[in-house]
Order: sequence, then structure tokens, then C-alpha cells
Amino acid sequence: MCVIKCFLKKRSTLKTKGYFKHLHIRLDAALRSTFKRTAQTLTNWAEQGTPYLNPQQRERMYGERLRKQKTAEKTRREKITEEMVNPAASRERKAALAFRYMEECKRQDLQLAKKKRDKEFTGVPDMSATLKRTKKVEYYHPGRWLKPEFQNKEMWSCCSCEVREGRGCRHKVIDAMRWQLDI
Repeated sequence: MCVIKCFLKKRSTLKTKGYFKHLHIRLDAALRSTFKRTAQTLTNWAEQGTPYLNPQQRERMYGERLRKQKTAEKTRREKITEEMVNPAASRERKAALAFRYMEECKRQDLQLAKKKRDKEFTGVPDMSATLKRTKKVEYYHPGRWLKPEFQNKEMWSCCSCEVREGRGCRHKVIDAMRWQLDI
């Protein structure tokens, strides 16, 4: 660390000494690459359309945003306390009820945002819109349509249904998306 400080302070004296010559070359290359990367970062920010903000600027913007949010909450809380109808309640009681109501609203908003975020960021793609399940249920009669000896009407031998085109007594599920391995 001392050598680097010395190098930055007395750059010309270090060039002349042979021992520090390799250090001088390496540090110059490192500084050039650092400046080059910084310039590339700044151009990338400019290409994206958002200006580069250093940490102090970001912190200042964050503080301003929090201040605006707090003043907006304060005015909303005051509005809620003014709208309360109970004349027997003290000012502190009204303020506490308004604060509680605001906290409940915040919690509900956070829960809704979390549900939306959880649905979007589960790590599993939502394929319900792209892959449709096309399952059909087909009903059929496994028996025969015949006229038994002891009755004068025709019926199905499996379930004794008297309607020939009636719904079957058995069913099978046909999935068009299923792999057909028996072909």
C-alpha cells in the first residue's frame, strides 16, 4: 500500500528506478483499464436513456422520495381523522384510529403486491396460456343392443338403458396432448 501511495505521489522518481519499473507499467495499465471501463459504463447508461447517478445522488433521490411519501401519508391521515364522525372521541384516539387504518391499508397493498410478485417469480413458467389441455370425456356402452327373451323392448345388455343413442354407462378420457406410445 505504501508503494502505491508513493507511486501516486512521486511518479517521476519511480520511473527511473529499475526495481519499480514493472510496478509502474502494471499500475498504468490498471488505471487505463479502470478509466476505460468507467467510460464504457457511462456510455452504457447514456444508451439506456437513464443518466448515471453516483451513490450520493441516488441517496438524495431516495431521501426526497421518502419525504414526499411521508407528507402524502400525513395529509391522508389528517383527512381521515377529519372525516371521523364520533364527537366523543379525543383527538389522540382519532389519530390512533387513522394510523391503524393506514397501516392496515399498507399491509393489504403489500400482500397484493406479494401475491402478484409470487405468481410472476415462482421459477416455474406459467404455461396455462400457451398449453391448453384438451381432454374430452367420451361415454360408451360396452354391451350389445338387443331384445331380451323375457322383455318386448330392445335395450343395452350392460346397463339396461332403453335409449339407443343415450349417454353410455362407461367413460374414457381422451387427452389430445398425451403421448401415444401404443402406435
